[in-house]
Amino acid sequence: MNILPIKDVDGNIYHPVKIGSQIWLKENLKVTHYINGDQITMITDNYQWTSPNGGAYFGNISTNGRLYNWFVVQSNRVCPKGWHVPSMIELKKLVEFLGGENTACSQLANLVDVGNAEEICYNGVPSNKGHWWSSTKEQYSAWSLCFIYSASCSAGITCDNPENNVLCGFYIKCIKNE
Repeated sequence: MNILPIKDVDGNIYHPVKIGSQIWLKENLKVTHYINGDQITMITDNYQWTSPNGGAYFGNISTNGRLYNWFVVQSNRVCPKGWHVPSMIELKKLVEFLGGENTACSQLANLVDVGNAEEICYNGVPSNKGHWWSSTKEQYSAWSLCFIYSASCSAGITCDNPENNVLCGFYIKCIKNE
């Protein structure tokens, strides 16, 4: 199946890839505007994540995409038209298709850009983990797919729901609407 590349509102190009029955964007999101054209606020100070005033992304783009806060995800207007931020059920389906938490990370790294350990959280200090946001939220936190980094991304992948992670900056990976 040949799936044509798509553009976001800023003109960034993404390449869809089919994994199991799902179609994902190979690249992490890079957009600086919502699909209606409204600007997403850029934050350049690590500590601003602790008191967000709305949707924001962190600093300049890296080769792995941008880090966004929960308010961007919650807006439901950041992925290109016809695409959305995946639910935790959709992320779990992806992990299960790739053989489970112990093998999915290395397999996924061969199929899509997983990003790197650029997560910004709580105190603004990067960690050895990277996350993709999920659209699934509970009382004080939102689910995400967590990559524990090692030299080959082989240390694992987990479905994560740490308290107050809505104060974090994670990557956004979009999935095609069914």
